[in-house]
Amino acid sequence: MVGLSPRQQEVYDFIEKYRNENEISPSVIDIADGLGLSSSTIFAYIGALKRKKRVTNLPGVPRSIRVIPLTVIAQMK
Repeated sequence: MVGLSPRQQEVYDFIEKYRNENEISPSVIDIADGLGLSSSTIFAYIGALKRKKRVTNLPGVPRSIRVIPLTVIAQMK
């Protein structure tokens, strides 16, 4: 499994925590505001997390970012 950079891990953790606290996925703007980064930077991190199969979302559907738990990733091997 490919590891995450510290910043990718921070974005991943933010998404997971936000979903647990709010029962809805964060928007890109929520993540950007929460981490003090630009929305374009967050898009790049989400793209990297998707390529590493750590998050998924429904294209074109707002607030559909889902984290993929490590237990699921381990089963995919």
